[in-house]
Amino acid sequence: MRWQVARLRRLVEDLLEISRLDAPTASVDWQDCDLGAVLTTCLEPYGDQLDLDVRRAGVARGEPRRIERIVGNLARNALAHGAPPVRVEARGTTISVTDSGPGYPQELLADGPRRFATFTRGKGSGLGLTIAAKHAEAMGTHLRLSNRAEGGACARVELPPTEPVTGPSTGSVTGPGEEPGSAPNRG
Repeated sequence: MRWQVARLRRLVEDLLEISRLDAPTASVDWQDCDLGAVLTTCLEPYGDQLDLDVRRAGVARGEPRRIERIVGNLARNALAHGAPPVRVEARGTTISVTDSGPGYPQELLADGPRRFATFTRGKGSGLGLTIAAKHAEAMGTHLRLSNRAEGGACARVELPPTEPVTGPSTGSVTGPGEEPGSAPNRG
Protein backbone atom coordinates (compact mmCIF):
# COMPACT_ATOMS: atom_id res chain seq x y z
CA MET A 1 0.00 0.00 0.00
CA ARG A 2 2.86 2.42 0.78
CA TRP A 3 4.32 2.08 -2.70
CA GLN A 4 0.90 2.88 -4.20
CA VAL A 5 0.64 6.04 -2.08
CA ALA A 6 4.20 7.02 -3.04
CA ARG A 7 3.44 6.41 -6.73
CA LEU A 8 0.24 8.47 -6.55
CA ARG A 9 2.08 11.28 -4.76
CA ARG A 10 4.77 11.30 -7.47
CA LEU A 11 2.12 11.33 -10.20
CA VAL A 12 0.39 14.35 -8.62
CA GLU A 13 3.73 16.17 -8.24
CA ASP A 14 4.62 15.42 -11.87
CA LEU A 15 1.22 16.65 -13.08
CA LEU A 16 1.62 19.88 -11.12
CA GLU A 17 5.11 20.35 -12.50
CA ILE A 18 4.07 19.78 -16.10
CA SER A 19 1.22 22.28 -15.63
CA ARG A 20 3.75 24.88 -14.44
CA LEU A 21 6.00 24.09 -17.41
CA ASP A 22 3.08 24.66 -19.79
CA ALA A 23 2.31 28.06 -18.24
CA PRO A 24 3.31 31.02 -20.44
CA THR A 25 4.88 32.73 -17.40
CA ALA A 26 7.44 29.97 -16.76
CA SER A 27 10.89 31.54 -16.58
CA VAL A 28 14.44 30.35 -16.05
CA ASP A 29 16.61 31.47 -13.14
CA TRP A 30 19.80 31.67 -15.24
CA GLN A 31 23.00 30.82 -13.37
CA ASP A 32 26.46 29.51 -14.13
CA CYS A 33 26.19 25.85 -13.11
CA ASP A 34 29.17 23.65 -12.28
CA LEU A 35 27.78 20.49 -13.84
CA GLY A 36 30.09 18.24 -11.82
CA ALA A 37 28.75 19.62 -8.55
CA VAL A 38 25.10 19.70 -9.70
CA LEU A 39 25.18 16.08 -10.94
CA THR A 40 27.07 14.75 -7.93
CA THR A 41 24.53 16.27 -5.54
CA CYS A 42 21.50 15.31 -7.63
CA LEU A 43 22.56 11.69 -8.13
CA GLU A 44 23.91 11.03 -4.62
CA PRO A 45 20.73 9.16 -3.54
CA TYR A 46 21.34 6.56 -6.27
CA GLY A 47 24.67 5.50 -4.73
CA ASP A 48 26.25 2.63 -6.64
CA GLN A 49 23.18 1.97 -8.81
CA LEU A 50 24.80 4.05 -11.54
CA ASP A 51 28.21 5.13 -12.77
CA LEU A 52 28.76 8.90 -12.63
CA ASP A 53 31.62 10.45 -14.62
CA VAL A 54 32.06 14.21 -14.13
CA ARG A 55 35.84 14.35 -14.69
CA ARG A 56 35.38 16.42 -17.86
CA ALA A 57 32.30 18.36 -16.73
CA GLY A 58 32.13 22.01 -17.61
CA VAL A 59 30.22 25.04 -16.44
CA ALA A 60 26.93 25.61 -18.23
CA ARG A 61 24.41 28.43 -18.28
CA GLY A 62 21.11 27.14 -16.90
CA GLU A 63 19.03 26.64 -13.81
CA PRO A 64 20.35 24.05 -11.32
CA ARG A 65 16.86 22.88 -10.30
CA ARG A 66 15.90 22.25 -13.94
CA ILE A 67 19.17 20.42 -14.63
CA GLU A 68 18.58 18.26 -11.53
CA ARG A 69 15.06 17.39 -12.72
CA ILE A 70 16.28 16.50 -16.21
CA VAL A 71 19.08 14.26 -14.98
CA GLY A 72 17.05 12.78 -12.12
CA ASN A 73 14.22 11.81 -14.47
CA LEU A 74 16.62 10.37 -17.06
CA ALA A 75 18.49 8.34 -14.41
CA ARG A 76 15.22 7.04 -12.90
CA ASN A 77 13.98 6.10 -16.37
CA ALA A 78 17.22 4.25 -17.22
CA LEU A 79 17.19 2.38 -13.91
CA ALA A 80 13.51 1.42 -14.27
CA HIS A 81 13.39 0.52 -17.96
CA GLY A 82 17.00 -0.12 -19.00
CA ALA A 83 19.63 -2.52 -17.73
CA PRO A 84 22.95 -2.08 -15.94
CA PRO A 85 25.29 -0.49 -16.27
CA VAL A 86 23.55 2.87 -16.15
CA ARG A 87 26.04 5.65 -16.80
CA VAL A 88 25.69 9.42 -16.39
CA GLU A 89 28.47 11.45 -17.96
CA ALA A 90 29.10 15.16 -18.27
CA ARG A 91 31.55 16.30 -20.95
CA GLY A 92 31.80 20.04 -21.18
CA THR A 93 28.18 21.20 -21.20
CA THR A 94 26.75 17.94 -22.58
CA ILE A 95 25.12 15.45 -20.23
CA SER A 96 24.50 11.86 -21.37
CA VAL A 97 22.59 9.10 -19.62
CA THR A 98 23.08 5.64 -21.10
CA ASP A 99 22.04 2.10 -20.20
CA SER A 100 22.46 -1.39 -21.62
CA GLY A 101 18.80 -2.35 -21.86
CA PRO A 102 16.60 -2.86 -24.91
CA GLY A 103 16.76 0.80 -25.94
CA TYR A 104 13.92 3.20 -26.62
CA PRO A 105 10.89 2.03 -28.60
CA GLN A 106 10.83 3.26 -32.21
CA GLU A 107 7.57 5.17 -31.61
CA LEU A 108 9.23 7.18 -28.83
CA LEU A 109 12.23 7.93 -31.04
CA ALA A 110 9.98 8.99 -33.92
CA ASP A 111 7.46 11.09 -31.98
CA GLY A 112 9.41 12.14 -28.89
CA PRO A 113 8.14 12.02 -25.32
CA ARG A 114 4.43 12.70 -24.80
CA ARG A 115 2.59 12.87 -21.51
CA PHE A 116 0.77 9.66 -20.61
CA ALA A 117 2.34 7.81 -23.55
CA THR A 118 3.91 4.74 -21.98
CA PHE A 119 5.74 2.03 -23.79
CA THR A 120 6.01 -0.49 -20.95
CA ARG A 121 3.14 -2.43 -19.43
CA GLY A 122 2.07 -1.04 -16.06
CA LYS A 123 5.30 0.89 -15.44
CA GLY A 124 5.48 4.64 -15.40
CA SER A 125 3.11 7.43 -16.30
CA GLY A 126 4.79 8.78 -19.41
CA LEU A 127 5.58 12.04 -17.61
CA GLY A 128 9.28 11.67 -16.69
CA LEU A 129 10.75 12.06 -20.17
CA THR A 130 8.15 14.71 -21.03
CA ILE A 131 9.14 16.77 -17.98
CA ALA A 132 12.84 16.36 -18.82
CA ALA A 133 12.19 17.51 -22.40
CA LYS A 134 10.14 20.54 -21.23
CA HIS A 135 12.88 21.64 -18.80
CA ALA A 136 15.46 21.33 -21.58
CA GLU A 137 13.28 23.42 -23.92
CA ALA A 138 12.84 26.08 -21.24
CA MET A 139 16.63 26.47 -21.17
CA GLY A 140 16.83 26.79 -24.95
CA THR A 141 17.99 23.26 -25.75
CA HIS A 142 16.52 19.85 -26.56
CA LEU A 143 16.52 16.38 -25.09
CA ARG A 144 17.93 13.96 -27.68
CA LEU A 145 16.93 10.31 -27.43
CA SER A 146 18.66 7.55 -29.39
CA ASN A 147 19.53 3.88 -29.28
CA ARG A 148 23.18 2.93 -29.05
CA ALA A 149 24.73 0.71 -31.72
CA GLU A 150 26.07 -1.63 -29.03
CA GLY A 151 22.62 -1.83 -27.42
CA GLY A 152 20.87 0.29 -24.85
CA ALA A 153 19.41 3.75 -24.73
CA CYS A 154 21.09 7.15 -24.74
CA ALA A 155 19.50 10.42 -23.60
CA ARG A 156 21.56 13.55 -24.19
CA VAL A 157 21.12 17.22 -23.45
CA GLU A 158 23.60 19.92 -24.44
CA LEU A 159 23.30 22.97 -22.22
CA PRO A 160 24.35 26.47 -23.24
CA PRO A 161 27.93 27.41 -22.35
CA THR A 162 28.63 30.21 -19.88
CA GLU A 163 30.26 32.60 -22.33
CA PRO A 164 28.12 35.73 -22.30
CA VAL A 165 26.91 37.30 -25.51
CA THR A 166 27.31 41.07 -25.52
CA GLY A 167 24.93 43.36 -27.32
CA PRO A 168 26.41 45.49 -30.12
CA SER A 169 25.88 48.91 -28.55
CA THR A 170 24.71 48.36 -25.00
CA GLY A 171 27.37 45.94 -23.79
CA SER A 172 24.60 44.13 -21.93
CA VAL A 173 24.82 40.45 -21.20
CA THR A 174 22.05 38.28 -22.59
CA GLY A 175 21.02 34.74 -21.74
CA PRO A 176 20.52 31.92 -24.22
CA GLY A 177 17.63 32.62 -26.57
CA GLU A 178 17.52 36.36 -25.72
CA GLU A 179 18.08 39.07 -28.26
CA PRO A 180 20.62 41.80 -27.47
CA GLY A 181 18.84 44.92 -26.29
CA SER A 182 15.71 43.03 -25.22
CA ALA A 183 14.48 42.75 -21.65
CA PRO A 184 16.20 39.78 -20.02
CA ASN A 185 14.07 36.77 -19.08
CA ARG A 186 15.59 36.25 -15.64
CA GLY A 187 12.47 35.36 -13.70
